Amino acid sequence: MFANGTLLIDELVLPGNGLGILIDGSAGFQSSAIINHALMEKNDQYGLQVRSATVAVRNSVAAGHGTAGFHAQAFTGGAPADLSADHCQATDIGFGFLFRRW
Repeated sequence: MFANGTLLIDELVLPGNGLGILIDGSAGFQSSAIINHALMEKNDQYGLQVRSATVAVRNSVAAGHGTAGFHAQAFTGGAPADLSADHCQATDIGFGFLFRRW
C-alpha cells in the first residue's frame, strides 16, 4: 500500500512472492492496516514489511521467508513504524520479528 489511508485484510493466503505485504508510510503518507488470519509463506524477503506506518496483525502466520517474517522499519526523521502482533507465529525464517531504523 503506497497511499494515505487504512487497509483491512481478512483471510488471506499469500505464497511465493518477492515480498508478501508492504505497508509504506515513508513518503509522508499516514498509512495503517489491520491484518487478520493471513498466511504469508515462502516469499523471497518478508512476509509483512511495515515502513513508517501503523499495523495490527492478528492470528497470522509467516513461514519460510528469505529474511524475516514480520519486519518493521522506520526512517530517521520520519514517522515511527508501529507493528503489533497478537496470536501470530513466525517459523522457518532467519528472523521472526525484525525491527530497525535507517
